[in-house]
Amino acid sequence: MSEILIACSMIEDELKKAFAETGSDMPVIWMECGLHEYPDRLRNALTEKIIEAGQEYDTIVLAYGSCGNGTIGLKSARSRLVIPLFDDCIRILTAVHPGQPSDVDTRSLYYTRGWLVSNLVKSDGYERCVQKFGAAKTQYIYREMVKNYRSVCLLDTSAYELESAKDDAQHVADVLGLELTAQEGTLRILRKLVTRQWDDEFLICQPGEEVQQDHFFSRFERNYQELIDLVPADQQQIENY
Repeated sequence: MSEILIACSMIEDELKKAFAETGSDMPVIWMECGLHEYPDRLRNALTEKIIEAGQEYDTIVLAYGSCGNGTIGLKSARSRLVIPLFDDCIRILTAVHPGQPSDVDTRSLYYTRGWLVSNLVKSDGYERCVQKFGAAKTQYIYREMVKNYRSVCLLDTSAYELESAKDDAQHVADVLGLELTAQEGTLRILRKLVTRQWDDEFLICQPGEEVQQDHFFSRFERNYQELIDLVPADQQQIENY
């Protein structure tokens, strides 16, 4: 059985460390990091690589989540597809404990060193806004866009020197009017991904089978039920009330 990994270059630091820690020698196709901002473009680009890789490899492993539905609809006529059952890379890198939801603060904008390469302030949209409205008005517009957030969170995945990314992260936080925080991440899912430990945290699509949105929803519902089962009955009644 031969495998190849297709991965977003935004998590190159993390995947390279996962390879080093596990000794995996799975070949990698690196994809442009900006594609995740455009789900249709991401899907089209991945489809091209899947068709190419399917000529040679029995199994194609994707280092992506559903990514704004950018991976929904993918399939291979010749190969198995393996994909982590998570919404996005943030959830993948914060999934510390099996069977439990990722430790994500929904009021934080998450970055790693790799993600800072194409951050919100460096985006094409931000630059177009500056050209049209000027820097001051653009800053006001973007601060309004993120007004429900409280922080820019630098995710410490141990795959890079945190200090090397702090200045860029602080710049993003300053422009957006948010505080800068840090949170410990994990390479647990990536290590499983590159060492073929594909359990119920992963979707395996057989040749011709399509990645569907329901696959991700089903896992979320399963995890939620597992958490409910851990709650005492009287607390459940309070929650239901």
